[in-house]
Amino acid sequence: MNVLQVFDPDRFQDVNRIGAGNNATVFSAWDRDLERPVALKISMEDTLLDILGNERLADLGIAAGLQQFIDEVGGREHRYTLLREARLLARVHHPNVVAALDVGVLDGSIALVMPLMSGGVLDGEARDGTWQHVLELALAIGEGLAALHEARILHRDVKPNNVLFDGRGRPHITDLGLACSLDDDEAMADWPGTRDYMAPETRARSHRDQRDDLYAYCIVVFQMFYGHMPFASKAARVAGRVSQIVRPGDMPAAVREVLVCGLHPAAERRWPDMPTLLAAMRHAGAPETRRHWPWLAASVTAAFAVGVFTSSTLVWADACDDVASEIAWDQSLARELRRTLGSRSASDALDSWAARWVAMRGQECHAAKRAGGAPVPSPCAARLQSRFDATIRVLLDEPAQGAVNYTKVISDLPPPERCLDEPNLASDTPRSELREFSSLAALDRGTTPGMLELRDRDDELAALLSIDEFGECCGEPAHVKQAEYLALAWVHQSAYDIARAMYWGGLIHRREHDLDEAQRVLISAFERATAVGANELGAEAMLELTMIAGQRGQIASVDAYALLARGLLARTRADRVAEVLRVHGLALLSGTQADQDRGVEFLEQSVSMYEAKHARYGGPREDIATATHALAHGLLVVGRNEQALDAAQNSLDLHVEAFIGWTPQTHQLHRLIFEAQVKLGLLREAAETREALIQPLFDAGSVAAGIDECEWIAGTYAQEGDTTVAEEWRIKGRRAAELLKPDMPDAL
Repeated sequence: MNVLQVFDPDRFQDVNRIGAGNNATVFSAWDRDLERPVALKISMEDTLLDILGNERLADLGIAAGLQQFIDEVGGREHRYTLLREARLLARVHHPNVVAALDVGVLDGSIALVMPLMSGGVLDGEARDGTWQHVLELALAIGEGLAALHEARILHRDVKPNNVLFDGRGRPHITDLGLACSLDDDEAMADWPGTRDYMAPETRARSHRDQRDDLYAYCIVVFQMFYGHMPFASKAARVAGRVSQIVRPGDMPAAVREVLVCGLHPAAERRWPDMPTLLAAMRHAGAPETRRHWPWLAASVTAAFAVGVFTSSTLVWADACDDVASEIAWDQSLARELRRTLGSRSASDALDSWAARWVAMRGQECHAAKRAGGAPVPSPCAARLQSRFDATIRVLLDEPAQGAVNYTKVISDLPPPERCLDEPNLASDTPRSELREFSSLAALDRGTTPGMLELRDRDDELAALLSIDEFGECCGEPAHVKQAEYLALAWVHQSAYDIARAMYWGGLIHRREHDLDEAQRVLISAFERATAVGANELGAEAMLELTMIAGQRGQIASVDAYALLARGLLARTRADRVAEVLRVHGLALLSGTQADQDRGVEFLEQSVSMYEAKHARYGGPREDIATATHALAHGLLVVGRNEQALDAAQNSLDLHVEAFIGWTPQTHQLHRLIFEAQVKLGLLREAAETREALIQPLFDAGSVAAGIDECEWIAGTYAQEGDTTVAEEWRIKGRRAAELLKPDMPDAL
């Protein structure tokens, strides 16, 4: 067995972090040995995997039945290591593939040394310049991919972010973290990648070969020319209907036709390999052959005959006439909500979400009519409609009216636009129950028993517990609704809903700080969920267990639970990995300095992933605000106070985009901002923030909360050694307690 060299720590100078992925962090540095700037890719998953040995499982509170799954996830993670990536790169020498300059161990972690790419990253936008220049760049990227294939390497994650430019503007394919040798049967049995760039057969897990990379490459090139994904919806992707978008200029239509062929849903109808595809692209872009395909004439003619090159116009949000009536939302409800909550922020946010749902339904409706189907809501649309209805019911419910944290339940509503990509995504309910829900969705909800009633109970609990995120209200109603849901699930013998109701019970126990009971119930919910294939629900249970382990400072358990959650979601809901990273990162903040630093890395990745999700689906940016809020907290914990202040302010700015006025989130963010300002010695700014903390509480008549806030402010000053100001605020708090009047701010 070869032993890796250990790098001298002094070899790398001027080290600066420039990026991070799921398993590694990338730094720029000056390499004294090579006398050149380099990129250092350093593994950060080694310690995470080391904890999964048999000798540690008994200490994690995980049932013995999970051993097989842990072994499966751990084995899959071990296959995709930085050392493996270095070995694959060593097999390729091409000017458009990033080179591996060296590999070794640095400060206990594997480090891969590569050339520093200083020219930026390929994004999903249309490239500037002439179409000929864009074609030249696309061909260069394709040559790099062809070189990988010639070395019998399948990249499996071709996308814009994995193409970097050097200082001369030359593109390089990077990040072979998910790549594998075509001869590696074990790795070829896995299905990693980025879902938006996966070929249909990869999504279906039917087979893999170079045509998978070819499909992703054609998507990337389409984006380079047009600035859009090639498909307007999932239905268009399945049918191979590429959007008819015009690029300014005189680019030959034949170039687009080459890409359309490469995007055919049937692998056998695409170009057979990269050299053939690249030859076709060059031929299409050559001026003398814009209208003639001498050597490809037969294949192109056949392709036209069977519709390979057919395309359709973009489907725009032009709603069917009556779809707006399908969702229970109008201005009378909006007025009632404003009256109940004393704010128009919630009604405005719900109004925006409802408009997006109606626009999505309009696209669904027209697509169904064109296909000759019934224009009824898809399972995804029906599920979101049910969730929206439950949200309104909970917000208007008397026991919940004292809970002003309406922002969480509204921001938790999934983006309606997802239904265009995944119309059958109602939940991870087992398929038999999903089919039942789909068939019942078009019926009158008032007369439909069984499944729809169970979904209503689930949605109401989801909304209620989103409002009650901090356990400040709704305890008894939540217990009652959870017990009713569990009883109904047993009556209907729905294995999924039994597990779901148990999950809600575990969450309630955690909120009430009954951690032992919460852990017991959540492990049972996990076992029941995964037994019926409800992996998303199983992952949610693991995330709750991650938070419990974090509260207890059990870092080994934190890592194990979070890894299990990621393994489950990677199969069906990769879009939720950002949530896993956020929870994992926050839980790690209870550990050592090294654990905390790793937690901040995860929180930074979470923000980036939420930003990418928003770029795809649009809508409010509250999920980005939540992730940035968590990052600000983490940065404050590790002492990066200036960055913490910036992150907290950014989160506050994002939050008030959707919710104007006082909310629990604005209060928490002002606390973070205040702490950072005091730590940085920005006392004048801290005084202004202090007023933003106290004044809204007294304005709302929350005198007791205002008094508690005075004590918290005093404690913050005391922690930073400013005992004089701390004592002043303790005195103000005591004086307020004595007066106990609504006009307390005047006394302060």
